[in-house]
Amino acid sequence: MSKTKNISAVVLAACCALIISLAVGDNARKDERLPDSSAAQPSKNIPTRIVSLSPSITETLFALGLDDNVVGVTRFCQYPEAAKNKAKVGGFQDLSLEQVAALSPDLVIHLPSHSEYAEKLGKLGINTMQIDTGTVNGIYSTICEIGKRCGREDEAATLLGNLEKQ
Repeated sequence: MSKTKNISAVVLAACCALIISLAVGDNARKDERLPDSSAAQPSKNIPTRIVSLSPSITETLFALGLDDNVVGVTRFCQYPEAAKNKAKVGGFQDLSLEQVAALSPDLVIHLPSHSEYAEKLGKLGINTMQIDTGTVNGIYSTICEIGKRCGREDEAATLLGNLEKQ
């Protein structure tokens, strides 16, 4: 990937993060929600240990209420504040497969630029999910896909509704 494309991807990821943080805001976190019945009895298909390989993915996971499920993030995942306390698995170009594997994730969510890492993780028996935040439609699809995969479809619909209002 060229340097210009890398910079463009970083700028786009920052814009995505801003959009998500504006849509969620502090008030959305203060909402009273009914307990998630899937949290009490996790399904085999719903991941309980997630590693995020991008700040925009991390923010989406937190916005969907998956804070407790996130066990690892990159060193660039600084928002929300709680993301700073998660285990670090490296950076954009120096991901540590050993650190990821040591966290025993049942899902690693990544961008297309991490497909090489995803292939290696797959060989280690670790499930991966590639998302694409390259366009506004891609961002919306990503929120839906993560919500569906992680048993948070209602939260994803609410987040998308907030995004559309703004």
